[in-house]
Amino acid sequence: MKAYMGYSRNAGSAFCAVLVFAHSTKEAKPLAWKSLRDFSAVEQYTDLAVKRIRHPSSVFREANLLKLSKGIAHVIENPASCKCCGQWGTELDKYGYCESCRDRI
Repeated sequence: MKAYMGYSRNAGSAFCAVLVFAHSTKEAKPLAWKSLRDFSAVEQYTDLAVKRIRHPSSVFREANLLKLSKGIAHVIENPASCKCCGQWGTELDKYGYCESCRDRI
């Protein structure tokens, strides 16, 4: 399983993004589409972008371990994010801040 970020190309990943665990981009895109369409974050399939997360160590903690162990693709609609900037996909400290925000605080 690989980790992917699904988001709107027009709005950008900071607006609304979901975390997808799937075997391929081809499998991840329809899952992200269904989830983001429900949020009204993406209106057209052509606006949807799915990007592989290359260093996914922190995001795998968000996965549904039962589904992951069985190889079932799934979406996490609200992954743990930084308390300050709201971004996810990077390592958070024990207080819930990303490295960028931790340096500013």
